[in-house]
Amino acid sequence: VGNGLRVAFLQFLKNGQTGEIASLEKLGVTVYSPKRGKFLWDMDAAEREEAQKQQEKTLAQARLFAKDYDLLVLDEAIAAMD
Repeated sequence: VGNGLRVAFLQFLKNGQTGEIASLEKLGVTVYSPKRGKFLWDMDAAEREEAQKQQEKTLAQARLFAKDYDLLVLDEAIAAMD
């Protein structure tokens, strides 16, 4: 991506089927996105608890990516930690 940097884009609140993913991948960005069927606001309490576990896994993945990428984009990470 820009100036030869390695970029990873990690989604926290979306369902992995958003419009920006295809564009980012075409640019050479590595995208890590959970593959859940619903957005968080459509989930019941049990589903939100499971989503929280997934968000923790996404944050752990970000830590791993930090070693190999020049830029990490943590899409909606602050809201996910609420």
